[in-house]
Amino acid sequence: MDIPLAEIATMLGAGGGAITTIAKSFKFVREGEAGVKLRFGKAVRRGVGDARKPVVYEAGFMLMIPFVETLVRRHIRVQTIELPQQTITIKNGLSYIVDAVIRFQVKDIYKALFVVDNLDQTMNNVAMAELRDVLTPYEDAVAMADVQGMSTKLTSKIKDHSEIWGVEIEQFSIVSCVPTPESQQIVNVAAGVTNRIKALIEGFQELGIDKGQIGLFPQLAAALVGIPVATAIGLSPATNAQFTPPTPHRRVMPEEE
Repeated sequence: MDIPLAEIATMLGAGGGAITTIAKSFKFVREGEAGVKLRFGKAVRRGVGDARKPVVYEAGFMLMIPFVETLVRRHIRVQTIELPQQTITIKNGLSYIVDAVIRFQVKDIYKALFVVDNLDQTMNNVAMAELRDVLTPYEDAVAMADVQGMSTKLTSKIKDHSEIWGVEIEQFSIVSCVPTPESQQIVNVAAGVTNRIKALIEGFQELGIDKGQIGLFPQLAAALVGIPVATAIGLSPATNAQFTPPTPHRRVMPEEE
């Protein structure tokens, strides 16, 4: 008996639809991922009353109700976010180009997926704001060279947000921190002035002039180049003694006969 082509197509279509439905009934969570099942758009929970918690699914297969349940997944391995390069101007007017990264790991998959909107972008935005807040008050090139100290402060600041995000912050690190070309020229000039001031003071000390007498010179240098020269050379910034030049020894010439 011949079967009409239209009936064959209908049968194949029905069979294909059944296969598609069965395929949608299975979901796969990859190694290094975790997922939360949604039923009618709400997280599936277990427990009683306030103890009801979202069910977290780890690596493996799971059965889903087609068209009713869906699965939302995310990596839970240690991840690194590279922040966009920032140009930050510190307190003394110098500008620095800063590269930084954040290393973190998701610990609460439900918070990472649903409590915060777009975790990666949120961390990026908050980290850039913290970077400016921490570095802008720095006053000189010496302080900006302490990359480890700056990274420690940044890590402490960003950890304040980790509970809300459902993550564990391992490190907020500054990869590089260098002056802009214009600021580098100023830093070089300042370093040259500092070295000359040191040499001048050493020369005065050889003449028996104490630090109190030469305290004015570091302050003048600091005012000219915008750096704490007095601190750099070990003089007290409060020193304001006026410099009194030594009285030159007059050479007595014998009277001509």
